[in-house]
Amino acid sequence: MAVDLAEGSHAGTMLRFVNSIADAVKEAGFTDVKIDTFAYQYTRTAPKITVPRENVIVRLCTIEDCYAHSFADEECVLNSLLTKNFDSWAAICDNIYAWDYTTDYCNYLGPFPDLEIFRKICSFLQSIM
Repeated sequence: MAVDLAEGSHAGTMLRFVNSIADAVKEAGFTDVKIDTFAYQYTRTAPKITVPRENVIVRLCTIEDCYAHSFADEECVLNSLLTKNFDSWAAICDNIYAWDYTTDYCNYLGPFPDLEIFRKICSFLQSIM
């Protein structure tokens, strides 16, 4: 808990653990292997102190975001938080992926017209990188 308080995020503890795995993998001679971890719900806010190793990928999840608005819409509280989270991770990490769900959890069997959302996510991420 002290680590998370100092880091300002639960991602602090998680990232320290992931970094230790990344270090062990690299020391074992697997220099071309990357370790993938999530910035997901309670770990979505980047830590203030700990920085991901160069062989760590941070996968930022969009599960809490609003699909009724553009991800770049500053008036949408949920999507502006995504932008802030992405910017804070981008400041400390070069390997960021997006993790997006492709279903409507209110209606699993119904169609979920998400192709336009994928295009917007890709355009948004490219625009702020």
